Amino acid sequence: VKNYIIAANLGHDESIQMLKKCYVDGKAGKDDFAAALRGHQAALDATKSPHREASKNYSSVGLGSMHPFASSYVLSKGKDM
Repeated sequence: VKNYIIAANLGHDESIQMLKKCYVDGKAGKDDFAAALRGHQAALDATKSPHREASKNYSSVGLGSMHPFASSYVLSKGKDM
């Protein structure tokens, strides 16, 4: 249970699920589970930033819709070819 708490506090999703199961089975206390949930959420919040979100959108959507000059650059290169 201690290892699940440590991993959950670092933001590991599977550990929080296993810790939830331990709590339901009575192997983990309410206070431990609540503290792990708060730590897990804090770890997830710490990894969120505007730059990370933009990067995630950039890689999933593509160059043309993220960079303001990308479409004009690609279009101008296309005309020269």
